[in-house]
Amino acid sequence: MIVFEGQISGKCKEGVLRRGAKISFIGGLITSILFAIPTVVFAIKTDWIVLLFFLVLIPFPFLAAIPPKEKYYPTIFPSKVIIDTQTGVITTQSSQFFAESSIAEVVKVLDKGEWYLIYVKSKDGRFICQKDLLINGTLEEFEKVFKGKII
Repeated sequence: MIVFEGQISGKCKEGVLRRGAKISFIGGLITSILFAIPTVVFAIKTDWIVLLFFLVLIPFPFLAAIPPKEKYYPTIFPSKVIIDTQTGVITTQSSQFFAESSIAEVVKVLDKGEWYLIYVKSKDGRFICQKDLLINGTLEEFEKVFKGKII
């Protein structure tokens, strides 16, 4: 059994927040574009003044990418990740969420230097393992479990 437990910090926290901001920006941009198309069509058919709606759409991707307040961190960062090699189950949890997946569903593991990000088929991005929070098992054991999937 491999266990990572504690509060995520440093480059790991920055990396996860940066990744979230990038995903939010792209989502906000797509949403703005989807609303911009009917706005242009409506403006062409009625009045050009409707294009003032773009003033709302332009800042939307940037507003979506604003990092969350610290009080919302428990919904983003796990406080415990358990990799049970006997049952083949990975569990991630905090005070606000709980997720579970099998080791067989792991698609890839990104080695980010100070931390690992485990991708599973269900697209759950909360399997975040900060290396210095390892309290049970070894990093060599971790790498052995995910051999061939670590990038």
